[in-house]
Amino acid sequence: MRRADLADADCGIAQALGVLGDWWTFLIVRDVAGGTTRFDALQRELRVSRRALTERLAALVEHGVLRREAYSHHPPRYDYLLTPKGEGLLPVLVALQDWGSRHVMGDGALTATALADSAEARRVRHLVPEGCFALEDVEVAAGPLVRLMREFRPHVVTTYDEEGGYPHPDHIMTHKVSVAAFEAAGDPERYPELGEPWQPLKLYYDIGFSKGKIMALHEGMLAAGLASPYEEWLKRWDDRPDKGPRITTRVECADYFPVRDDALRAHATQIDPDGFWFHVPMELQRHAWPTEDFQLVRSLVDSPLPESDLFAGVRETAHAR
Repeated sequence: MRRADLADADCGIAQALGVLGDWWTFLIVRDVAGGTTRFDALQRELRVSRRALTERLAALVEHGVLRREAYSHHPPRYDYLLTPKGEGLLPVLVALQDWGSRHVMGDGALTATALADSAEARRVRHLVPEGCFALEDVEVAAGPLVRLMREFRPHVVTTYDEEGGYPHPDHIMTHKVSVAAFEAAGDPERYPELGEPWQPLKLYYDIGFSKGKIMALHEGMLAAGLASPYEEWLKRWDDRPDKGPRITTRVECADYFPVRDDALRAHATQIDPDGFWFHVPMELQRHAWPTEDFQLVRSLVDSPLPESDLFAGVRETAHAR
């Protein structure tokens, strides 16, 4: 098929490839998103010929993906910056980064234990556009959550750990905002315009992945004569931290696992209903690891560890309030 035919095809993917039809173009958008915006710097990073770079930059400007902003008039020199149309490509680049890391550089397993300062996490953060949630000021972003805490008056708050579960920029920001709001909601001197103070009593981090859990599910699959989706993941675990020792609270909730999975499937644009998350049969999950696990990181009530209830110690204090 000729390029012109592809670009004219009645298909959004084909139309997009009419604009972004070679790998240099994607790499230019990647580097501009990461802050490399000048011609010489782009050429140095990409090691592409000046002619090829000139042609692709001109095409991206023509298609409205990039815009030029002069930083020198004599001689004329320009920064190449993403337009709103160009910023719309960032989720595509993040998806390509994830796919390449998992399926080309890896074995297809989700790298859910990657560290927040890992190369993978840094590459994704470089693709985060200005003005997105992950780059908001924490003090500003925490305000709406403080208001909701004061309105709904929760006793227990759960959130991601400092790595966001895995280092998705929005997950890490959610962690920061949740912790900030937990600390501020009960302070009358902070956000006084957002309602009467209310202090939640316990703060937990969700521990979704521990080596013990992955081993239990892996061994359960093998015992059932099924292929385990965790085999290669476990082979690469040696250089990764295990969050298992951080667990303080295990809540038996196997009867609700189908509800949990249905909630995950509701992320229709992000979750493949036949994908990695759903390879382990429900009954095997219930038998091999029937709990959801948490780390208690802040408590204003007496609750001996380990726990089996997120509300341990809360009921007595709540009645007294």
